[in-house]
Amino acid sequence: MAKKINYKNLKVTPAKNDVASFNEESDATNSILLSLLLPYLEKIIAMLSGYSADRFIDESEFCQQFHISRKTAGRWRNNGLKYSMPSGKKIFYRISWIEKFIEQNSHAGF
Repeated sequence: MAKKINYKNLKVTPAKNDVASFNEESDATNSILLSLLLPYLEKIIAMLSGYSADRFIDESEFCQQFHISRKTAGRWRNNGLKYSMPSGKKIFYRISWIEKFIEQNSHAGF
């Protein structure tokens, strides 16, 4: 009869060269991701530079400018994008709020 192995007490430690290899691959992946995201982020910044930071835009203009759906805009709101609903129906975003949200959520790696 085969002996049962207690997996709870099993400890596996990676060799030092495995960890170094992982870090190098992770850095390379982050570099590739950043190079792919950078042109998109530059385009967003260029779009926003034509607006006054205190100007409000409504949700339809926001979605058109960023080429996103209303559902994505809702997800961004749930993730911290500030908005205003003065009439209780129509959603508005201040340009400075959008810029701050993009800066806070733009990072090199995952």
